[in-house]
Amino acid sequence: MPDQRRHRAYVGAAAQYDIIGASQFALAVACGLREEHHLLDFGCGSLRAGRFFITYLRSGHYFGIEPNRWLVESAFTEELGADILSIKAPNFAFVDNFSIPFTRRFDYIIAQSIFTHMGRELVIRLFKSAARALAENGIFLATFFLGDKDETRQGWIYFDTVPRGESVATPYREGTITTLAGDAGLKSCKLPYHHPRGQTWFLFTKRDSRLPSPSQIALLHGLQAMPSLLPEE
Repeated sequence: MPDQRRHRAYVGAAAQYDIIGASQFALAVACGLREEHHLLDFGCGSLRAGRFFITYLRSGHYFGIEPNRWLVESAFTEELGADILSIKAPNFAFVDNFSIPFTRRFDYIIAQSIFTHMGRELVIRLFKSAARALAENGIFLATFFLGDKDETRQGWIYFDTVPRGESVATPYREGTITTLAGDAGLKSCKLPYHHPRGQTWFLFTKRDSRLPSPSQIALLHGLQAMPSLLPEE
């Protein structure tokens, strides 16, 4: 990729940068996100989804966590412009230990393609961090790669951390995901919402009453429900 577009390529599938970000925003809104809510974008990267959330939410209501400061800076240089920093006052923490350093509780937390690069001990750590940071009625949306066995590698597994040619995808069984979330005090359900890269969305919350009903889940299909409108890949 040309240097000025590197911020897109670094977070994966540069050609789908737009739809992956927009689909996260659409899912969050379908799950009840409104402009007055406070949202935490975990692993916000170059604001692939953040650029939608920042412009939608009220000033000061967007929070992002990202270990690579240059990605966020590039997003404002290449995507959003600097003026939005004073208008929307987004909040950022540049940490790499999978903690959530903000003191407030969040109505929504989103972690797209974060668990998909984690060994088991980091999955457990992020579930616990999210449970502490989530409001009592809050919703946590996250993607996983489903598999018939669980990832055995440890740590953060990404392109710059594994030998060339080795997969960076970390699969987990649905039962494992539910168990680890439950150990952190979170209820869970799998969503049928379409993901352009074959990942599976899960919704986590602290209260059974906040889990969507079967009839609500049936409505959460995204673009997958409209195959005739999908562009050719």
